[in-house]
Amino acid sequence: MGRFGEGGTLHGHAMFTVAAAAIAFALLLLLLTPTGASDADPGERPEFVVDVVGGNERHPFGADAREFIYECSSDSPLFDEKKVVFDSPDSGCLTIGTHPMGLTSANFSYADDSVDVTFHVVDGTVTCLDAEQYYNTVNLWMFGNTDTVSISAAKLESASDESRGMKITNRVAHVVLSPDVVHHLHSLNSDVVFSMTSGAGRENVRSANLSDESTVISLRLSVDGTPLSHLGGKATVYVPHEVAYNENLSKVSAVYIDASGSRTDLEDVCYSHGDVVFCTDHFSEFAVIPEIEPRDLTSLAVVTVICVLLIGLVCVYLVRMRTKDKRVRVPVD
Repeated sequence: MGRFGEGGTLHGHAMFTVAAAAIAFALLLLLLTPTGASDADPGERPEFVVDVVGGNERHPFGADAREFIYECSSDSPLFDEKKVVFDSPDSGCLTIGTHPMGLTSANFSYADDSVDVTFHVVDGTVTCLDAEQYYNTVNLWMFGNTDTVSISAAKLESASDESRGMKITNRVAHVVLSPDVVHHLHSLNSDVVFSMTSGAGRENVRSANLSDESTVISLRLSVDGTPLSHLGGKATVYVPHEVAYNENLSKVSAVYIDASGSRTDLEDVCYSHGDVVFCTDHFSEFAVIPEIEPRDLTSLAVVTVICVLLIGLVCVYLVRMRTKDKRVRVPVD
């Protein structure tokens, strides 16, 4: 009976060695992997009591009120409240008025099977208000391409007497004038003209050397044709902002641009629900400046190198297999 050349025998030994090593490694991993079994006696699991109190919240009519505010507390120092799982009831503002939250112990759970947790739940309420009640504002909308609105002295008087603010909205942004601002404007005893436009083309803005990603708005007030810059209180400005792929929202900023083009950083700027929000006590040009971070190409380079190596290994393997297929094995008597 014939036998094959030594190359085939060595190849078989090598394959056997690799297979044995792989099986041994798998068994070692199996032995070292924790099974998740607990040494504690299931009958002696610790029991904790958690008090859950729902808040009394206000939401604008028609808004989704499913993200309720609630407080968890426990007498046990071992209890980590961050592990509480909260499944909020599916409840929105369907009608104007006050409604129960609908919180029960079924909305709360604890992920650790080694602990027994009892939830004591005190339900809260959700009050649905129309927009003017919720924001305590008189709402003014500038529809279409309108950039200017005239606020009558009578409307200012009515809002001032009720200590209400004013929310003014158009396609560029929306601005909420505080009751202090409304009271100050009412004291002028005249109609007030408010304008809100994109200020990108103004000379002072061009002198400010802003990045291309910046969004510029211009806010103006005038009384009887005379510009009024200082408001006598705070106004909150909401500028719609589309988030870039590599933008760091925690570093978004806004600046005030004066007539000379000098920039002044504003404080307490944040991104919230699609808007960049900031406060000011005077009107002029403002710019929202996103923080665009350079893309990290390290991971892409690593993936590219790995792919090239894998392709190379496959090519080597295919060449060796093709060479092996062409090899003629002659039996030796």
